[in-house]
Amino acid sequence: GLHSQKITTQAAFPLALLVIGLSVYFLNDHLSETLVYSTTNALILLAGLSYSFRSRPVSLALLSGVILFFTLGIQALISNIIYQERSFFGVFSVREAVLIDDKGHPEKYHELYHGTTKHGAQRLATLQLATTPLTYYSRPGPMGQLFQAYENQDKNWVVGSVGLGAGALICYSKPQQYWTQYEIDPVIVKIAKDPQYFTYIEHCAKNLKFKIGDARLSLRNEPNKKFDLLIMDAFSSDSVPTHLLTREAIQLYFAKLKPNGILAFHITNRHLVLKKVISDHVQHFKLSALIEEFKPKTKQPLVVATDWVIMAKKAETLAPLLKSHLGNWQKMPLYFDIKPWTDDFTNIIGIWK
Repeated sequence: GLHSQKITTQAAFPLALLVIGLSVYFLNDHLSETLVYSTTNALILLAGLSYSFRSRPVSLALLSGVILFFTLGIQALISNIIYQERSFFGVFSVREAVLIDDKGHPEKYHELYHGTTKHGAQRLATLQLATTPLTYYSRPGPMGQLFQAYENQDKNWVVGSVGLGAGALICYSKPQQYWTQYEIDPVIVKIAKDPQYFTYIEHCAKNLKFKIGDARLSLRNEPNKKFDLLIMDAFSSDSVPTHLLTREAIQLYFAKLKPNGILAFHITNRHLVLKKVISDHVQHFKLSALIEEFKPKTKQPLVVATDWVIMAKKAETLAPLLKSHLGNWQKMPLYFDIKPWTDDFTNIIGIWK
């Protein structure tokens, strides 16, 4: 009797915590973010407590359950999938997540994922936040710097953008600019245009036209010398569309750009060193090019490190960006260990990190 009473007493504390852990897991939708965040601190304490229960199997098992359910509950609250759809190109999901704002308060925001790769995010709390490009397109980052540097000459620009994501880039557009958005997957267009998930397009699109299909085929049908700026943003996923990175593709882009047009490449990628491929094209076509491997100087929510290359036929086209002293733009590095990528030859293994 005494032995069983002792086991019951030993188990009472972790059993009580297990009930709380289960509550966090099953009721996370109804709990305040502040309450759930405070429980994350408890996890460290619980992990330490588990050592003191190492010789008590029942207590240790219950405490392990507590830690597991606390963790799952917090994860469910922080990253909650609110929409998911499979297309020919993979599984896309919209997640509702939580960040801590400048005043230390929790704030919900939405993220777009293709498999495990993030393709954009949007804060929702105010209209100003909802129209602020984030992640790879943030105002402190390379794209923000580019639009700021050309602020006085881009009023009537014709812009082409390949790869939609959540639609953040469109919030750099001006009323008299004309934007064409190229996107291969209609599912992404559907998600980005749905204000339940993202409102960049709803709030920011002035003169925006969508063209669904392979961007290279779509661009081939455009008039030559149409664009002032062409943004290539289709390379952050695990599966890279190599046909958009060949010499023939670069030739096509410059045929569609005005003589003083700018070509911008988003080359952030977990697995591949895409700057090697582009550097070789820059040398071959004798282009002027700058690269910025951006790292945020201050910690701002959803402003992330990102790599961009901008190219032009003439050096003076890129002069406004250099003269602005915005960011840390460098000349493209030279590589001698890369075989040129063409429509007949590409080699992913050769640029593996």
